[in-house]
Amino acid sequence: MAAWCTGNPNAVKSGFYSHSMKDLKLRARRTRRLVVKAYAVCPWLTETDMPTVRAGSEIVILNAIAFNALDRVGIYRVDPESNDIIGRRLLADYRQLFQTELAYAKELGFHASGQGGYAG
Repeated sequence: MAAWCTGNPNAVKSGFYSHSMKDLKLRARRTRRLVVKAYAVCPWLTETDMPTVRAGSEIVILNAIAFNALDRVGIYRVDPESNDIIGRRLLADYRQLFQTELAYAKELGFHASGQGGYAG
């Protein structure tokens, strides 16, 4: 196990906090693919939207990684000593990422209210 993650063995399991070059390159490829798709589907996006689209795409990918990890390991664990149910930190990170993803989507006009349409 790498020295930077010895304090949290769950970080290696989920891949969410990974710093390996292989994982970072894969994430970059997936981000580029999502950016190209966003520009193909959304004609109102301009070149000045590129940093926001890229950041939003990265959030989408991280959110998918967090969801897959939570689906695999569960949203809580049971403490073996006290039998208490303890929520996972990754669940809080997932919730925060989801809120951030919604904010980016609204900013870029991916939501009906972002285009000035009826959101009701």
